[in-house]
Amino acid sequence: MGYLSDDEIMDGIRSGDDKVFSAILLMMRSPVISMARSVGLREEEGEDLLQDTLSAILVQVRDNGYQLTGRFRNLFMSVGRNLLSNMLQKKRVEKQNRIEEPEASYGHDPAEKMDRDALKKSLLSVMDQLVSLCREIILYSMEGMDLKVIAERLNKNHSYIRRRRVYCYARFHELAVRHPVLRDYINHGNNP
Repeated sequence: MGYLSDDEIMDGIRSGDDKVFSAILLMMRSPVISMARSVGLREEEGEDLLQDTLSAILVQVRDNGYQLTGRFRNLFMSVGRNLLSNMLQKKRVEKQNRIEEPEASYGHDPAEKMDRDALKKSLLSVMDQLVSLCREIILYSMEGMDLKVIAERLNKNHSYIRRRRVYCYARFHELAVRHPVLRDYINHGNNP
């Protein structure tokens, strides 16, 4: 199928013409995948974005009676950017959830699964041994907070917090390697 005008594309979407859908996917594949790759996604995720974008436009045109006021390519890329933004936000939330709920095992052997509650209790036990400033610095850092923000929250100098964070993590590690449960966990190649 050759070049299609925006009107032909919209008519094809309304009528459910598979040839038009194929032409849209062919026409928009490269720019959408390039957009996805530019933010670090894999090509497969770019393909998913391409399909999701077409699906979203189909719903708007066929079910909601959307009328094109500009160029179809611009509409497609705009919808694609919105979906990409949603996809990246979802990935950030999933990553944050993985950080908050780490897989409580070491190694790849399911028989070596560590009791998650024991790991949490052990980590809390080590944290309790730290001075309160270190606890706060580590917890804020684990939340992804920038050092400047941590310094403001704790009413301290930025460079002091930077130096102190290094000390706090070193002290945490020192205490963790002495703790029997965490020592085993660390020695099996995982980080608490």
